[in-house]
Order: sequence, then structure tokens, then C-alpha cells
Amino acid sequence: MSADDLTYSLTAEADAPVAAVWAAWTEDAPYEAWSYSKPGSVSMDPKPDGRYTATVVTPDGQEFPITGRYIEVVENELLVMGMDTPGGGEEVMRLDLVDLGEGRTRLTVS
Repeated sequence: MSADDLTYSLTAEADAPVAAVWAAWTEDAPYEAWSYSKPGSVSMDPKPDGRYTATVVTPDGQEFPITGRYIEVVENELLVMGMDTPGGGEEVMRLDLVDLGEGRTRLTVS
């Protein structure tokens, strides 16, 4: 089995309306607030072929830059993103959002 054969899917429900969850993944300040990103390092342009950048800071102070592009964007429903990898590769991640009503959202990352 190679790394190319591995898949994942994580699902969670948030006590937040879908618009707020969408903003947390697509707007600079909300993303910075939850992602442990270095203040001022986040830049997001959530449209097909738009770019994103952030620098994540670990609890011990190490910094890791993250860069990539948006592949598919459907507001409040779907983000497909490509994350740049060393050597010029790309790992694709998909975020599906489902509005459960009453201010709750289901998130699935795969």
C-alpha cells in the first residue's frame, strides 16, 4: 500500500450557522482565529484558482507556511482546495458543509 492509496473522511457537527462556518474557512480574520496562524499571515481569495496562504505556529513556536489554491467553490456548501507540497506537488482536500437548521452545521473534510 502506498500513500496514494490512503483516504480519509472526518465529519463533525458545529453549533454555528453555516455562514459562520463558511467564514471560518474563507475569511482571513476568522481563519486566523481558529487555525493557530501567525497574526497577519493569512490571505485568502476563495474563488476558483484563487490562492491562500497562512503560517501555522505550533505550541512550541515552530512556524509552518501553508500555501495553495481553491479548485472549486460553492458558497456555504463546498470548498475543494489544493495544498502545495514540497517538490511542486499538490494534495487535494474537500470540505462539504450541510446546514442542519437551528444554527447547526455538519462539516465533512475529506
